[in-house]
Amino acid sequence: MAIANIDTFEHDISDEIKNKEATIGDIAAAAGDVGNTPQINTISPLLLISVIILCLSGIIGGGLLGYIYYTKQKTIASQPKDTPLGPAVPTIALSTISPELDRSIGRFISNIQRSEFGYSMTINSYPPVYAYMIKNESLYADEIATAVGAGRDMSSSTTVPFTFTDVTENNQNIRVGTSESKTISYAFVNNTKTLLIASTVENILKL
Repeated sequence: MAIANIDTFEHDISDEIKNKEATIGDIAAAAGDVGNTPQINTISPLLLISVIILCLSGIIGGGLLGYIYYTKQKTIASQPKDTPLGPAVPTIALSTISPELDRSIGRFISNIQRSEFGYSMTINSYPPVYAYMIKNESLYADEIATAVGAGRDMSSSTTVPFTFTDVTENNQNIRVGTSESKTISYAFVNNTKTLLIASTVENILKL
């Protein structure tokens, strides 16, 4: 009696598993993912260079704008301001008028201006300026006389020095120095905040 063959799926299942394993291995190898290696995101060199250039441009641009603003403000601050006597003009050095006054009271005087009538200057501290000028008129008289066009002939031994007296014109007290035909004048005005120097009383009033 013949024994019937009994079909089992053991052989078929084994072959199927092998086929599936081969298929999965092929797919993983094709995708480059056999070892489950993690993907690392890298930044493009071109993108990195672009970001650096933009940052540097911003820093340079900000610095340039700051420099322009600072320069403009400095220029505005250095411009002379108008005074009670009229529009501002570039200030001049006191030493060009009187070296003696510059040495003695120059630290108390600023914003010196010149016009066709004489000189005006701002006084930062009135008491020391007034005290010095009253007591030492003979020391600086010839210097301011030369500055306002009333200089004496110093080569003559008979030339007399300037003699000062008080004169009041239009309620303004003015010190007037006289040496023969030459005269010089100075006065404190604007509530003693300004010193005027001129050749005549009339020019003091015009100032």
